[in-house]
Amino acid sequence: MNLYGYSAARTFDALTRIGPWRPVTGYMPQQAVIVDAPDGPQLWVDRELETYRAAWMAAFPDRIPDSLEDIDHLFPRSWAVPLNYHYIRLACISRGANRSAGAGWEKAWAGIYGDPATAPPREQPDLYPVEYFQWVKLQDVAAGGRGTGYLGAREAGVFKASE
Repeated sequence: MNLYGYSAARTFDALTRIGPWRPVTGYMPQQAVIVDAPDGPQLWVDRELETYRAAWMAAFPDRIPDSLEDIDHLFPRSWAVPLNYHYIRLACISRGANRSAGAGWEKAWAGIYGDPATAPPREQPDLYPVEYFQWVKLQDVAAGGRGTGYLGAREAGVFKASE
């Protein structure tokens, strides 16, 4: 286990190495499962599933998101297919933090690493670790960066200027 957990899994077998799993009512295990990770239960879904909110409400009926929260993937879906990840982790994230990430670092990340469909192949692990800025998103910090209408991570106090 790495410090922040995982955001994508290549196979169901890889996913089960995080922790024991249980089914989500109304979904086949290949579509959605709850994984009892060391830091608490997590919802993992097939990369093709589009009903994030419905899957979340079936998995966690006592944690229904409010109107200011999104259910979103930590690992960009646009990367899951070309990098061959079949399962992605969902999280309940404040709308501001989620939209900030989409407008800021997720787009910048694609610019840095290139289009995964055309980028040179590089070795990828069976379980993709949560990146730093995915962790920031999990902390509900709207840190998309200047020019997006949101504070950058440094300005939001996620790390100090000396780092």
